[in-house]
Amino acid sequence: MKNHWPTALDRLKKSSYKVTQARLALLKYLVKNHGPYTIEDIHVKIGCDTCDLATIYRNVEVLMNLNLLNRCEFGDGVSRYEFKNPNDHHHHLVCRTCRRIETIDACFFDSIKKHVSKLGYSDLTHQFEVFGICPKCRKKAQNSHPKT
Repeated sequence: MKNHWPTALDRLKKSSYKVTQARLALLKYLVKNHGPYTIEDIHVKIGCDTCDLATIYRNVEVLMNLNLLNRCEFGDGVSRYEFKNPNDHHHHLVCRTCRRIETIDACFFDSIKKHVSKLGYSDLTHQFEVFGICPKCRKKAQNSHPKT
């Protein structure tokens, strides 16, 4: 996988935002580690000593404004964030029981995009997430409810 750190760092440096240690730590972590992660997950992973929770919240917004992060919503009221890799378009498969998240590399948006483009729409984006019960949770549920 291509190293996106130089490009992401360059975008931050060319912006009107200061290049702070907190922003560097946050961006470096998200470029290196595929998410999505909650703010609290990020806080633990980059180290509570690096910056406090409020700083991470503020800096996630900064990186969102720079179009460096994607916000992922899985219907549980918790926002998760991941680096917006320009060469990696994917979706997520989320277990409704344990909240495990897997990546789905397939996308079927092209046919829809062609249709709505004919209607005059532009700058199209989309989010597509799939929800189900993972094999581990399904097995656990089957074992706790044996057939009689």
